[in-house]
Amino acid sequence: MSKSVLTCAWSIFCVMAAAKLFNSLQLVGLATVSGDVAQTLRADAAALGLLGAAYSWTYAALQIPSGILVDTAGSRRCMSLALVIAAAGTLCFALSESLFTACAGRVLTALGLSFVSVPLMKLISVWFPVHLFGRMTALALVVGSLGYWAATTPVATLSEAFGWRVPFLGMAALLGILAVLVHIIVRDAPPGNHSATVPLRRREIAGMLKTIVSNRQVWLLGFWYLLQGGFYFSFVGLWAGQYLTCVAGMDATTIGWVLAPAAIAIITTPIFTWIAAATGKRKPVFLGLSIASTLLSIPLATGLEGYSAPILCALFFLLATAATGGVAVIFDGAKSLFPLALSGTVCGFINMFPLIGGALMQQGIGSLLEYLASQGIAEGSAFTLSFLVYPICALLSLLLAWNYREIEQ
Repeated sequence: MSKSVLTCAWSIFCVMAAAKLFNSLQLVGLATVSGDVAQTLRADAAALGLLGAAYSWTYAALQIPSGILVDTAGSRRCMSLALVIAAAGTLCFALSESLFTACAGRVLTALGLSFVSVPLMKLISVWFPVHLFGRMTALALVVGSLGYWAATTPVATLSEAFGWRVPFLGMAALLGILAVLVHIIVRDAPPGNHSATVPLRRREIAGMLKTIVSNRQVWLLGFWYLLQGGFYFSFVGLWAGQYLTCVAGMDATTIGWVLAPAAIAIITTPIFTWIAAATGKRKPVFLGLSIASTLLSIPLATGLEGYSAPILCALFFLLATAATGGVAVIFDGAKSLFPLALSGTVCGFINMFPLIGGALMQQGIGSLLEYLASQGIAEGSAFTLSFLVYPICALLSLLLAWNYREIEQ
């Protein structure tokens, strides 16, 4: 790889990693200000769950289409337009006065940001050597984790000082600037590489999808990611903040500090990527993370009352580590099953699973909380009963990990 190509590759990576940061910020940004948003929009637990799920369902539904478009039309054009849409959606949410307008804004934001993760991994696979895919993906996730952190303390501080709308107005402006940078800097492939994007007819697209969905291993990886990632996006992304507001009585700033370690837990991803690469095995990583999730989620289902803020910080960090530590290993394993031309589509296919899991858990727990409240059950007990979902899902992920068949690395 020549020096000029390497410089271009790293420039593209930096811009895409910045987009990943904003993607992460939006995915969990609602949690810290959920109490203020619920009060402004007069939303109960079920409505708040719907608001969170509106983003997750839209994002998940667009992962396969985004993968196909990236593989056929290219990352640059897709992302430039998508980031403009995300900026408009964020602005709509920031100015919303009703639940309908807020949901519409979140749907538009999800529509735009659904074209971030897949193009990022596609560009890594095209611009960097194949043996670096796992490491570069892990590095991108580490940069993206700054967005998860920004969704906690910085957003909470701004919200406390100026109201919850101001952070989202700032995000809208920055997303617009990022759209311009993507258009200027990003290129779909190095000079002379014409295999990164291939115009396809409808029949060929159907063939691509059939190749992917007929593979048993990719489904197993996807459902494992659904159960593990679903916890992260539902608990860290929404219900942890609501629990700490309603039951623990914490203000937004304190919640931001408590959730901050969980938000940056994805920085541990390179550790698990290195373990998988060093041992040549992915299964021990999946098994270990599933066991950790099962054990660590038990306190959620037995009650967190009496836990100090530092203990909650540590617990949430370890839970988030177990939920997100295997992300790069999952994508590396899924990509290794298919040729380079399908890398965008298969990454999109895998990437929809945690969002589906998050949406199901956000809505399901919200509806369960409303039902338990209607039965006269105290709020703290209602959260504890609802959080039984998490250890059950962790046990199911352990079963999937046990049945995973190693793929040669």
